[in-house]
Amino acid sequence: MARLTPKDILAISEPIEAIYERTVDDLLINIARHFKITGWERTRYWEIKKLSELGALTKESAAIIARNTKMLPSEIEKAFLQVSEKACLDIDPQLMRAAKEGKLLDPGTSVMSSPIMRDMVQSYVDQAIDKMNMTNTTMLESTRQAYMKAVGQIASEEQLAEAKLALESGALDVVTGTETRVRAIEKTMQRLSDTGITGFYDRAGRAWSPEAYSSMVIRTTSHNAAIQAIKTRQEEFGGGDIFQVSSHPGARPLCYPYQGKFLSWSSGPGTFVDGAGHEQEYDDINSTSYGEPAGLFGINCGHYPIPVIPGYTFPQKYKEQSEKENDKEYAESQQQRALERQIRRYKRDAEMADALADPALKASAEARVKAAQQEMRAFVDQTGRARRYDREQIPKGAIK
Repeated sequence: MARLTPKDILAISEPIEAIYERTVDDLLINIARHFKITGWERTRYWEIKKLSELGALTKESAAIIARNTKMLPSEIEKAFLQVSEKACLDIDPQLMRAAKEGKLLDPGTSVMSSPIMRDMVQSYVDQAIDKMNMTNTTMLESTRQAYMKAVGQIASEEQLAEAKLALESGALDVVTGTETRVRAIEKTMQRLSDTGITGFYDRAGRAWSPEAYSSMVIRTTSHNAAIQAIKTRQEEFGGGDIFQVSSHPGARPLCYPYQGKFLSWSSGPGTFVDGAGHEQEYDDINSTSYGEPAGLFGINCGHYPIPVIPGYTFPQKYKEQSEKENDKEYAESQQQRALERQIRRYKRDAEMADALADPALKASAEARVKAAQQEMRAFVDQTGRARRYDREQIPKGAIK
């Protein structure tokens, strides 16, 4: 069985996801700095002044994105090379033994010295880098749009509040105006934090955050690269196209029924005799959930094909896990990630409030951080899962 586990894929994608988490945090905190609460001035003048800062903000945002993502190409290449090599660690010795016994043909290359394998890996690297470049462009434009929208919202809310106060009191003094703007800025920054920055729009028009999209791309593409590496290596040895689906706890509902099953990539349903002389049935992969986003080998799937050599290999044995236990573990993993995102979000709110020079707003955000951390502690105590403090952190001192 391939040694590359769902935990490995998570470990591979986490550094890249963290790059985008940090980038979004930096972009939002930098926007907040442009709304730092200082003296008061008439709304129209303030609005013109803030819009005139758009060029500077765009340059700052581009610099933040460039600085934080400059290592992405090398990180992606390193990740996919590791993925492909590790995916074949277990299967290659088996294929080599079968070749020595005359069951297969030795291609005369190792996993990473094979030109076919290296070309395959590079194609996935190029694919991922193209998508990340598109994300960076979308992220920059989203930051511009978010800033302009924030300026408009603050000015609009402030003008409405000023008009109401003027009607009620017949006058508008500087102190009241300052308080009105502070409330408008606080409300707008809260909305901005809720909305975040967009990194990708899918075909349905839904907006993806940069960190969510990059994580999905890296996990899916690295997983696809691992699957293709195994498939390519099996083909290099002339080993046919029958395989067994790997198995792991916490499998998704559309994957669970196929764990441990025998399938073929293209030869349709049939039978083969295993190394123990027992006849085994296999199905065509197209009869499964393969091809569906949440299906077998789909987005964020953790399963792999284990090459089968008829008359030589033995079926893998798995400890059975009930569907109920499987679904429970999967749900808990998703709940933990949601709690981690919540803690990060509130920490970012506190940093944005600090950038605004708004002590009251910062205190409120810090109180939410403590409440979210308490919720996480209760969750960990209840489930026994390991807490990942690194996923809850906001890097300090990123913006100078």
